[in-house]
Amino acid sequence: FKFIRYSDAVSLLSDGIPKEKYICLSFDDGFYNNLAAAEFLAKENIPCMFFINPLVVSKAYDKTFKETHCVNKLHCKPMDFLDWDGIKTLLKLGHEIGNHGFSHKRLSECTREDLHLEIRDSLTKLEEKLDQQQYHFAWCYGRENDINKEALILANALHISTASAIRGHNSL
Repeated sequence: FKFIRYSDAVSLLSDGIPKEKYICLSFDDGFYNNLAAAEFLAKENIPCMFFINPLVVSKAYDKTFKETHCVNKLHCKPMDFLDWDGIKTLLKLGHEIGNHGFSHKRLSECTREDLHLEIRDSLTKLEEKLDQQQYHFAWCYGRENDINKEALILANALHISTASAIRGHNSL
């Protein structure tokens, strides 16, 4: 297998089934411990995609938010998150940043207004903070019942690709 950038994997898949065997890595949610993983991967010349939530990054030092977010949305013990400087460090290490929604909501439960915040406004915030123009999107929780058709249409219209946690190459 050969490790490749997430963007390169998407391009290869859009051209059909690749002839060689490739691996691309991604992490969700922007945990602070991703920075150690990113540094190790960069030393090994292994690129990685980090899907982040702008609201979570902007509240990286808010202890109450962190505890509530981890327990209620991520179903884990409270953990530290990367701030914007940490996200910029990931880019400097040669990794990619993707959109994971503004605040980690289940898109299938969002109103139309919330969908625009979670998808479009999240993308706008990433573009402002990171000075990039094109992003991939991975919806939160990653299952088919976690997104609806309206959200999928919006995500596909604004991003290079849209990803799930469903095994294999698929389209909804």
